[in-house]
Amino acid sequence: MDSLVRTPRHSRSGRRSSSSAPNEEADELESSADSYPLTPYGSPIGGSQTVGGMPLLSSGQQSPLMQTICLLVALVPEGVLEAMLIPLYPYMVRSTGTIPESEVGYYAGLLSSAFYGPLLVMNVVWGGVSDRIGRKKVLVLGCAVGLIASVILVFGKAYWMFLSARVLAGLCGANSTVTKGLLGEVWKDESGRAWGFAMYGVVYGAAGIIGPMLAGLLADPVTRLGWGGWWIGRPFALACMVGTGLMVCGLALVTFCVEDQPARRGILKKTSTRTYEPLEDHDSAEFIAEAVGSPRGSSSSIRAVEEPIEDDCQSNSSTEDIGMMGFILPISLYCVTAFTNAAYLTSVPLFLSAPEPDGLNKTPSETSLNITIIASTKLLSQLFLFTIIVRYIGKWGCVGGGLVGYALGNALLAVLVIWVEAIPLPLIMVILGYSEVLAYCAVIMLINDTAPPGRLGLTHGLAGTCAAAVRTMAPAVAGSVWQWSVHLGGSARMSAFLLNTALCLVGVVGAVIGHRRHIGT
Repeated sequence: MDSLVRTPRHSRSGRRSSSSAPNEEADELESSADSYPLTPYGSPIGGSQTVGGMPLLSSGQQSPLMQTICLLVALVPEGVLEAMLIPLYPYMVRSTGTIPESEVGYYAGLLSSAFYGPLLVMNVVWGGVSDRIGRKKVLVLGCAVGLIASVILVFGKAYWMFLSARVLAGLCGANSTVTKGLLGEVWKDESGRAWGFAMYGVVYGAAGIIGPMLAGLLADPVTRLGWGGWWIGRPFALACMVGTGLMVCGLALVTFCVEDQPARRGILKKTSTRTYEPLEDHDSAEFIAEAVGSPRGSSSSIRAVEEPIEDDCQSNSSTEDIGMMGFILPISLYCVTAFTNAAYLTSVPLFLSAPEPDGLNKTPSETSLNITIIASTKLLSQLFLFTIIVRYIGKWGCVGGGLVGYALGNALLAVLVIWVEAIPLPLIMVILGYSEVLAYCAVIMLINDTAPPGRLGLTHGLAGTCAAAVRTMAPAVAGSVWQWSVHLGGSARMSAFLLNTALCLVGVVGAVIGHRRHIGT
C-alpha cells in the first residue's frame, strides 16, 4: 500500500491484538470511518489531511508550506552569491593584471564554466545519494562546501584562486538538484507542485535581483569608498565577504529548519506502544477497512484505501508518457534552456563591459543593473503569471513559448550589437527574463513527471548532469565566439547571439513534437 494512514495494530485475522483497553486514538478512528475518501494533503489552498480527526502529519512534522518556505529561504544565499558573480567575471579577470584584453572573453567563459564542470558527474552522484541517505544531509554538505569556496573568493587575488574556488563549489553544488527532488516529495498534487516549483524559481529570481545589486554596490571599495590597505588588489573581496555571511545563514537554516520527508512507502500501522510501522504490501484493503471499523462490503472506506495517495511524487492528474522519448525530450529541452541562459549571461556582460567600439564600455554597476532587470522580470513572472499561464496553455505550451521568447531576445541583442540605438536594452532584458520563467519552470515539471517510483532524486540528478554539461560548455563557447567575432569586427559580432537564436528555434520544434505526443496520449 502506498498511502499513509494511521490504523490500530491488528492480527492477521483482522482481530485486534491483545493489549490494554483501546486507546482514545483507536476509538476516534472507529467512530470516524466516514471521513474517507482521503484527498492529498499539502495543497497551497488546503489544510493537512486527517483520518478521524487525526492529522497524517506527526506533531513534530512541518506542513508542506512551512517546509517549502524553510527550504527555499535556505537556498537564497547560494543563489545570491552565484548571481553576484555572473556580471563580475569579466572584471575579475581584468583585475588580475596578468591577462591581456584580447583574452578576457576566453578566461571569463572558463571561470563561469568552472562551477558546472564538476556537476557533470556530481549532480547524478548527489541526486542518487540523497535518495539513499536523505535530502537534508546532502544539502548541509553542499552549503558547508559552498561556504568554504566563498571564503577563498574573499582572499583571492590571482586567477587560479578564483578558478579553484568555483571548481570546489561545483563539486558539492548539487543543492538545486536535491531541492527539486525534495519539493517533488513535499507536494503530492500537481497544483501544489506547480506552485512549489514556481516558488523555487521565485527564490532564484529574488537572488538574481539582490546579487547583481550587491555586486554593483560593493565592487571595488578602494575606488568607490576610499578604502586602502588589505583591500588594495582585491576589488571584489567585499562583495564576496557579504556572500560568505549569507552562506553562514543558509547553512544554519538548512541544519536546523529543513526536514527530510518520512518514509515514502507503506501504510503506517499503530502499535500498542504508540509507535508506527509499515504494513506489508500483502495486507489487504479488506483488512484495513475492517481496522477502521467499516464492514468489508462498505464502499466509502474501502475505496479510500484502494485509491491511495500517489507516492514517489508522481502526478495525481495527468501522468506523462515515461517511455524513452518521453524522458529524453524534456531533458533535451532543459539542456537547450540551460545552454541559452548560460551563453547569453556570458555574452551580455562581455558586450556591456567591452571598450568601444566593440562594446558599450559600461561600469560594473551599470552591467549589474541590466542583469538585475532580467531577475526582476523573472521574479514578477513567477509570482503572478506562471501558475496562471501553465493552467491555460499547459507545460509544453509554456516551454515552447519560452523558447520563442528566448529566440526573439537573442535576435534583438544581435541587432543591438551593430545598431546601438535600435532597441532599448531594458526591453530586451525583460523579454529574456519572462521567457526564462516559462521555459525553465515548465520543463522542470515535465522532468518531474518522468521520474520513476523511488528515483526522483536520481532523475533530477541526471537532468542536472545534462544541464551541467551544457552549462560547462556554454560560457566557454560564448566567450570564445565573442572574442573571435570581436577580432573579425563588423557584423560578425552578432555571432554569439545568433547562435543562441538558432538553438532556441530547434528547441521550439522539440516542444511542438512533445505537445503533439502529449495530446496523442
